Amino acid sequence: EANRYFSWLFTHLRSTSNSLADVTFLSELKKALKIRKRKKGSRAAYTQALLNKKISEPTRKALFEKFDNPLKSSNTDFQKGISFRDTLMLRIFYDLGIRLGELLSLKLEDFIPARGGDHAYINIVRNQDDAFDRRVNQPVAKTNGRMLAISPELESEILKYLGDWRAFIPNVSFEDNAFIFVVHKAGINQGQALEISSIRSYFTTLRLSDKRLCGLHPHLLRHDWNYRFSKECKDRKT
Repeated sequence: EANRYFSWLFTHLRSTSNSLADVTFLSELKKALKIRKRKKGSRAAYTQALLNKKISEPTRKALFEKFDNPLKSSNTDFQKGISFRDTLMLRIFYDLGIRLGELLSLKLEDFIPARGGDHAYINIVRNQDDAFDRRVNQPVAKTNGRMLAISPELESEILKYLGDWRAFIPNVSFEDNAFIFVVHKAGINQGQALEISSIRSYFTTLRLSDKRLCGLHPHLLRHDWNYRFSKECKDRKT
């Protein structure tokens, strides 16, 4: 507590801390600190504020439309590949609520297809100073690693991206430690890990493409996932 710490520090540093002037000063300091102390809201109010951070229903509808038709308005194979990749990333944000850095850090070995009747999984790994990541602005997973079960639909979309689009990009790597989401455009970076700036650019374009998506960004999708998860727990009373 600040009051206790500053009282101790003051008496420790001042040899005359028992003088009337010093006692008065210390009293006034305690009052000032007490006034500045932030009041804690109730747990219920905090929980409700968290639940209010979600996307609107028109936004949700627009997202589902994109998920159902990821190649809409794409004419060439190049445009279709990019559109499919970007829509898949958007769906992962929505389905799993992971951070931008966590998505861009996903490697081929982190995708575990379903087998033996078990779920397919995405493995989120802490990756500070990844020796295999050559990006200058290296995305990182901020929280502890975790295994996330994914739906059969999302698993199917990931397999389709890997087999139908990513596999045919020049210079792309198929090593286990290669990144899932890569640059499609021809150039020196083709086949290399996608940059954070590319995701931000995509969301800018996305917001401009449909007024229902105005204000959408990866962290809002993370909040929305938390809203849906919290609501599900409340409905199940778990």
